[in-house]
Amino acid sequence: MASPLDVGVLNHFVPIFVFVFVFVIFYAVLLKTNILGDNKGLIALASFVVAFLFLVTRTASEFVQLVTPWFVVLIIVAMCFLLIFMFLGVKPESIASAISQESTVWMIMIFLLVLLGIALTKVLGPSIAAITQGGEGTEAGFIGSVGTIMFHPKILGAVLILLIASYAIRAVSK
Repeated sequence: MASPLDVGVLNHFVPIFVFVFVFVIFYAVLLKTNILGDNKGLIALASFVVAFLFLVTRTASEFVQLVTPWFVVLIIVAMCFLLIFMFLGVKPESIASAISQESTVWMIMIFLLVLLGIALTKVLGPSIAAITQGGEGTEAGFIGSVGTIMFHPKILGAVLILLIASYAIRAVSK
């Protein structure tokens, strides 16, 4: 039965949404960073090529489809918090100074990295599992051996401990 809230037809337009989203994001980043100069045609061409690559690569397209709603929700929640603080009388300058503190920036970056890690695990998890568990005849191969070593829990734990130690050393040295 058809209903006015049936959005199943939008699934056919997901590739177009991914293409436009990636194009706009890359165009804005390239325009803001001025990496390719002031030539807007060159920036548009580079953005088009990157968006097209995201469109034809299934894994990249799935990644964008998975991450985009979470970033939109994150931005909406952040805006709501900012509005609540402003309604309570906090001045925008003090909010900007609190957000620009290094600890706040690091907290936001860690949260975004965890979100990206979850999305990458969801998108690339089956292919990583095939490598590390010897799927499709890769168990005896070089890639299977490297995958088994790199994704072993002891190696991943050691990498995590090294990252925490490097951050602690950086914080103590200040």
